[in-house]
Amino acid sequence: MSQSSEADRLAALLDARGTKGVRAVKPPKSSTRKSKREAEQRADQAEPVTDLDAELGQAGNLAAESLREQHGAANWQTELRSPDGRVGVQLASGKQVFEERLSTDELRDFAERITVFKDDTLWIANKPAGLLSVPGRVLKDSLLNRLYAVDDRVKLVHRLDMDTSGIMVFALSAAAQTHVSKQFIERTTEKRYEALLGGHLELEIGAQQQIDIPVRYDPPNKPRHITDPEFKKQALTNLWLIAHENLSLDSNITASSDSALKILEQSDPTPTSIPVSRVTLEPVTGRSHQLRVHALHVGHAMVGDPIYAAGEFRSALPNLALFSKSLTLTHPLSGEELSFSAPVPF
Repeated sequence: MSQSSEADRLAALLDARGTKGVRAVKPPKSSTRKSKREAEQRADQAEPVTDLDAELGQAGNLAAESLREQHGAANWQTELRSPDGRVGVQLASGKQVFEERLSTDELRDFAERITVFKDDTLWIANKPAGLLSVPGRVLKDSLLNRLYAVDDRVKLVHRLDMDTSGIMVFALSAAAQTHVSKQFIERTTEKRYEALLGGHLELEIGAQQQIDIPVRYDPPNKPRHITDPEFKKQALTNLWLIAHENLSLDSNITASSDSALKILEQSDPTPTSIPVSRVTLEPVTGRSHQLRVHALHVGHAMVGDPIYAAGEFRSALPNLALFSKSLTLTHPLSGEELSFSAPVPF
């Protein structure tokens, strides 16, 4: 395999979130019990290292973080089996997820339903919440696999967390994959998310807040991440307040993907509603769980977050209220700047 084709293959594994590089973490060679114990202690404090981390580390000059959340931190889970034989998992949050079995026609219908844009170079899709971006350790059902079953040219460029929904871009050639991956690495793309945060932020409507504090993995509480001002990798998020709203807790209102029905008029909370803040988020960096942890850091965890929210803010919606609303990038062939967006489902 040539060096360029190997780079293209590895690019499909990249999270492409702008780090300076990735190195595989190898355990030190130890001949004494003391050094072995020290190595084990260091391993306990480190972020999970997966085969993808090692493979990306061996690439040397490819600058990106691995897809560790799909294969590590986000997938601390118990394997399950449904009565009809489908593979499933119970996630650390307690939620049970089982793979869907889709026929060829169902896969085509699914792909058509979530397609925002497609030409011979790019495929822009609207990822549903609860579906992996790439195959996991146990669950193999993923957006990448579903699209590949319809068009085997599909190549991964980036990913969204399993709980997150919204705009994703896939490449349809190795050249396009390399071109767009480089845009993510060099941060020339523009990404905007919309979210509901629990409670009313003490900001004026339209005001901006910058959240600049490192985020790291928290080994004793997997798969959680925490803020740590001593951690050396920067995590930077820009936040704009769109509106103060109130979310209905009325059990007569069905919680579905069209959960906009649950949003009430902008009035004072009632005994059957909770205050929420609708915000736009821009991840300047792209650390694991960055937006979710930064929301918690400012005292307003995301509604529906199975890991970081609590009480009514956790149970008010069936899915995480975090949506990749828009993405702007340069077309690999035409050089034209293109912007893609999808309607927010909450």
